[in-house]
Amino acid sequence: AMRERITEMEPSLDGRIHVIPSGYRIPSVEPDIREEKKALIDGADRPRLIYVSHPSEHKNHLELVRAMPAILKTMPSASLLLTLDKQRPGDRRYTSFIVDIQREAEHLGVSQRLVWLGILNPDEVEYALRVSDLTVFPSLAESFGLGLAESMAAGCPVAAADISYAHEVCGEAAVYFDPRDSNDIAETVLSVLREQATSEQLRSAGAERKDRFLYQRIAGEIALVFEMAAELQHHNEIMT
Repeated sequence: AMRERITEMEPSLDGRIHVIPSGYRIPSVEPDIREEKKALIDGADRPRLIYVSHPSEHKNHLELVRAMPAILKTMPSASLLLTLDKQRPGDRRYTSFIVDIQREAEHLGVSQRLVWLGILNPDEVEYALRVSDLTVFPSLAESFGLGLAESMAAGCPVAAADISYAHEVCGEAAVYFDPRDSNDIAETVLSVLREQATSEQLRSAGAERKDRFLYQRIAGEIALVFEMAAELQHHNEIMT
């Protein structure tokens, strides 16, 4: 998707752009997980929905919150885990997003079902994903979508926005919804939570796909591009 956007702006680059994905961090042998974070995660009721993301307009947290009443109507014990800090000092823009999310949750009567995990370190992110039931990823735009790769690597099934970036990362290892339609988000989430077979199928597909995003593989792809560039330069030098 990013390659197409770039070539639309600069057609001369068509055929000269090589897309190499980002990668996820392999869990530490001795994970650094703070006790207070583990307690928050483990204390969340099931089913646990999780969205690993910082706050911004395009991250689309509000539409996800708007989906919660319909989800809770069918599964009243559901929790939504957010990697957001409600009390982050000195960042007005960050705080304004948090206030908007809180207001919407209070208006809809779902405040008690939101679990504010705060900002997690990489080991805590992996743990939170591993013990959650479904990643819900409604972002409207991503240069990559690291949270999707991290979810597949952690064995967490994925429901994602029906947008090209998510398809490129997850392929068949996710179910997709209209990210601007809270009803569609809710129905897609429930379709996974209701059917254990669907959840297991997504988990299995993610386990097969995650190796695409190993740093070793990415390093090899970068090295190949360097080799191609060196060969092209050598060819041009011979021709001149």
